[in-house]
Amino acid sequence: MRLTLSLAIAALVVGATVVGHRDGGRVELAGSSTMLPIVEWTLYRVVDDASIGTTSYAAVGSGAGIARLLAGEVDVAASSRPMNPTELAAAMSAGVSPVGVVIGYDAVSIVVPESNTWATNLTHDELRRAMSTAIAWSDVRSSFPPNPIVRFVPGADSGTLDFIAEALFDGDPAPMLSASRVQFSEDDHVLARGVADNRDAIGFFGHAYAHRLPGTGVRTVAIDGITPDTEAVRHGAYPFVRPLSIYSTEYALRHRPEVVALFGAFLRHAAEAVAVSGYFDAADTTIAEGIARVAEYRRDAADDGERVR
Repeated sequence: MRLTLSLAIAALVVGATVVGHRDGGRVELAGSSTMLPIVEWTLYRVVDDASIGTTSYAAVGSGAGIARLLAGEVDVAASSRPMNPTELAAAMSAGVSPVGVVIGYDAVSIVVPESNTWATNLTHDELRRAMSTAIAWSDVRSSFPPNPIVRFVPGADSGTLDFIAEALFDGDPAPMLSASRVQFSEDDHVLARGVADNRDAIGFFGHAYAHRLPGTGVRTVAIDGITPDTEAVRHGAYPFVRPLSIYSTEYALRHRPEVVALFGAFLRHAAEAVAVSGYFDAADTTIAEGIARVAEYRRDAADDGERVR
């Protein structure tokens, strides 16, 4: 399957590369800070690819990235969650047809500082209290110390916040947004540093920032006895697994050969990019579905590339 998949990706990328026999234009990207390691790694690999041209990425959060895509301000949005019904309705209202492909998976990690010796395993209910109504750790579990909890939470535009809100609070982030002693940031590095520097902290962010950045000073909390590792993710045992996706629009894919080429590059490098970044690779069938979907637009982009030469 890997050989067949590699050939399919090569055909997609080469087909886009020779489109119009011209250098690509600038491709603007925005979106998830969780996706930042994957995006940076992929863009570094294509920095000299003339079919794509120059690129830039703004790590503004999944929601803000999708909003910019729908407003026509960027060509590609990277998201750590699927588009939600409100965004899909906004796209329909604006006459925009979004196109997304999954390139990997993340397991959102619940973290405390390494100096925290008590919170090694939490139930779902305990985690809900820890992220919302609990004032002290003893409010989470009576045997925990009475130390005031400090929470480090992704900002309002973050796909990670949306995802955990869906998993813990039926999609409503208000219990976390209104909690006491909470600090927000769209930057996962800032969240990791905040948790590491405060003995009584708890927070959550993408798997890569908990496990692959040296010296973070944080450790992962098991949820109902399960920690986010490869086996738990692949078998669906860990509760906080989410797709990592890139989105563009039908218009961009039909008229911008450089966007098709960039999608091809993300798919071609997906397995290595997510592994290097500390995430989990998608199944071959998932990548193949992405290739097939993007390939539908290759000929349209090629024709348009020839017309605008």
